[in-house]
Amino acid sequence: MKWMRGLLMALLLVGMIGCSGGKDLVRWISLEKGLSVQQESGRPILFYFYSKNCVYCKLMRLNTFSDPDVAEKINSAFVPVKLDIEEKREGGIPSGSKLASAFGIRAVPALVAVNAAHRTLDSRMGFLTVRKTLAFVSKIAAMGEGAHE
Repeated sequence: MKWMRGLLMALLLVGMIGCSGGKDLVRWISLEKGLSVQQESGRPILFYFYSKNCVYCKLMRLNTFSDPDVAEKINSAFVPVKLDIEEKREGGIPSGSKLASAFGIRAVPALVAVNAAHRTLDSRMGFLTVRKTLAFVSKIAAMGEGAHE
């Protein structure tokens, strides 16, 4: 019986991914560009940590980040930076895996908001619905000046 429940859950997730057809409307940028934009704008960075093989990351992209209200709020209030936790590189700018480790990310998808001083404002791990994502980003955006210090 357990295997049948697992199979049904897998089919449901595959069906959600295949049928939603949503397009990610958030204008994600690289870490390098994000740091530069943040310096100029003073807006907080919203890091989105993901993995290419993560089903829930795909659901976030197809369902949550395809919502016009979510995308508008993220694009206007934050500097959106998307980081693959499997990315590893040497040198100056840290990789997605190093930043995930530094922020204590133990699961993806994950969102981390940081102010201009690179202090963590808030974070969430795991799949977030449109409603929960809007509540999360709206709360941080409402911090106003505190988010820019």
